[in-house]
Amino acid sequence: MFMYTHIFVYKNIFINGASQTDKIKIHQEFESKSIFVYNASRIENMLPTIATSIHSVQIDIELPRTLRLKVTYKKPFATIKTDKGYVEVSEDGVVMKKDTKFDRKTPLIFNNFPILHTEYQKGQRITLSTITKALQAVEALNGEGLTVESIDIDSVDMIACKTRTIEVIFSQTRDFSIQVHEMRQIVKRLKLGDLKVEAIDLRFDKPIIRTKT
Repeated sequence: MFMYTHIFVYKNIFINGASQTDKIKIHQEFESKSIFVYNASRIENMLPTIATSIHSVQIDIELPRTLRLKVTYKKPFATIKTDKGYVEVSEDGVVMKKDTKFDRKTPLIFNNFPILHTEYQKGQRITLSTITKALQAVEALNGEGLTVESIDIDSVDMIACKTRTIEVIFSQTRDFSIQVHEMRQIVKRLKLGDLKVEAIDLRFDKPIIRTKT
C-alpha cells in the first residue's frame, strides 16, 4: 500500500492552452495527488472551480504519474457597460476582460443602474439576476438566427433587445421559458414572410406585435 501511495501520484503535469496563472493553480491543486482518487471525471468537475474561465478540457492520464490537459477557454459573449468602462462576459456571466473601450464584437448591455467597474475582476461570475436574464435573452435570440446588437435593462420590468432587424422586449418577472416559446413562434412566422414586424413585446400574457408601417 505504501508503494502505491507514493508511485501512482501526479508528478509530471503538462497543460496546453492555459494562461500561466491558471497553470500554476492547476499544478498546485493536483501535484502529488493520487491518480486513483483524482481521476479524469473528478478533475473535469474541479477545473471550472479552479479557473472559472475554462470552458472545456481534454484529459489524458498516463500511469504511473503523468497528467496531460488541453484547456479551452470560454469566449466573450456580451459586453456590459459599467460606470467607468466595459466588462466582457462569457455566456454564463464570467468576466473575461475589463476595458475602457468597447470593441463592438459582442452585444452591448446597458443597465439602468450600471455596475461599478471595480466591483468584479477577471474570472469572477456576475450573478445579478438582470444580467443573467439578459444573457439568456441573447442566447435565445441567437438560437433563432437573430443577431443582437444591444440590450437595455430597465429596473422595473424590461429587457429590450435590439437585433439587426427587430426589437424584442422580454419581461424580468414573467416566466422566461414561456416568453422564449412565444418569441420562437412569432419568429417562425417572420421567416415564412407572414409578418412584417418592427417590435415584439413579451411582457404581457399575450405578446404585443408592432408591425412596420
